[in-house]
Amino acid sequence: MTDSPLNDEKSFSLTKKLPTVEHKPRAPDNTLSWQEQAYDRLKVLYEVGKLLSTFENVEKTFPKILDLCSTSFPFRTAVLIEKRGSSVMTAMWNVETVTAEQIARATTSSKESFIYLTGASKCESANLRTTEMSSRTLSHAQTRTQSENKDPESYIVLPLYVDQLPAFGVLQLGGSYPLCEKDVEFVDALSNLVAIAIDRYYRIQYERELKAKEALESSHKLSRSEASVTDLETERELRENFVSLLSHDLRTPLSAAKISAQLIQREVGITETTRSLASRIVFNMNRVDQMISDLLDANRIRSGEKLPLNIEPFDLIALVGRTLEELTTIHGERFILKAPDILDGYWDQRSIRRIIENLCNNAIKYGSPDAPTILSLSQNTEKITDQITDQVTIEVQNTGDLISPEDQKTLFQQFRRSKTAQDSGKKGWGIGLSLVRGVAEAHGGTVKVASDAERGTVFTVTLPIDSRTLISKEGP
Repeated sequence: MTDSPLNDEKSFSLTKKLPTVEHKPRAPDNTLSWQEQAYDRLKVLYEVGKLLSTFENVEKTFPKILDLCSTSFPFRTAVLIEKRGSSVMTAMWNVETVTAEQIARATTSSKESFIYLTGASKCESANLRTTEMSSRTLSHAQTRTQSENKDPESYIVLPLYVDQLPAFGVLQLGGSYPLCEKDVEFVDALSNLVAIAIDRYYRIQYERELKAKEALESSHKLSRSEASVTDLETERELRENFVSLLSHDLRTPLSAAKISAQLIQREVGITETTRSLASRIVFNMNRVDQMISDLLDANRIRSGEKLPLNIEPFDLIALVGRTLEELTTIHGERFILKAPDILDGYWDQRSIRRIIENLCNNAIKYGSPDAPTILSLSQNTEKITDQITDQVTIEVQNTGDLISPEDQKTLFQQFRRSKTAQDSGKKGWGIGLSLVRGVAEAHGGTVKVASDAERGTVFTVTLPIDSRTLISKEGP
């Protein structure tokens, strides 16, 4: 091995020496029986195993291992080489009486063995370097006499590997007497324990680093998400304020246009065509005004405000009948009304009309064109918090594509449309049903939806017969 390119004394630094300790050297003709030697070494390996169970790192733990092993294996040099990623680290320990020349030979031998046993690449071979490790005193380290130091070195070098994977390093112990098969078996067992401990140590380190990295990335993602949510909330607030202001400001020019069209209708001597066009202008102005009202009320509901109501007595059946007549002029004979002759109560006429219009328009838009939309009104009595309350129920039923249970959970939220509605290609703002819920709750009522193959889709609005009680309890 003296011809090896690694035989370069400049390629390593001198390691820490171990102090001389008086200890009787074990000669090759040791009087211990092989059974006694085997038992002695098993005890050492057991203690090494316990020590490796709390493996900290090579610098702290390996001197303790050598301290234990020196009583059974009188080494003069110990070299550990391990490869981690692109780095190859070399560490040496030696007794005090070892010369620099012996250290150089031991280092060169271990490096050549590393290249051979691990199949190291040229790059790894070129980058081999000795790392000086701080070591504690090995109290039982074997020393030799001057004559023994002249004996030729004998090395045992074994690879470090785990689970039949390629070797990632070598462990070399060197002595000055001929080594036997029992010595090889001892170092083999020792190298296996060391390999497992080092591998476990780096696995734990890697897992910790990975968890720390994941925690840092999660923290960054959370920060970015929180910033995005803040930006979205700010943008939504600005958008809602813009819509409210714009809707409010639009009413002035629309009112002027509507009044002008109404004045044209009253003019004497105008043609029938002019009167018809003026009527159409008024009708569409009313529609635009209703859309603006819907937007303003939707923003009120979203901000948690109660809708303003003008509670008065009227016949609900008559209001529904008039509303259906107007809807029939737009959609045709598509409605069936099932209701008693009269159903008097106290509500806001304009708000109840909006409920009927929104639910009926939705039924026509998304229901089957071959089946009618059925409105059912009934009066019933319900016990709420130990009080008997008279209520009215309004049901709007249509057949067609069903609404999934998932969509039903969010159907009454503002700007939310069911997947069926989105897939239909029909346009909508997604505020109609939120307005229905807002109006119902403002009256002290509720709204719910059911959609199944037996009845189709049914929206049910329940209102108290007299909403004045709710208004009086909550105050003006």
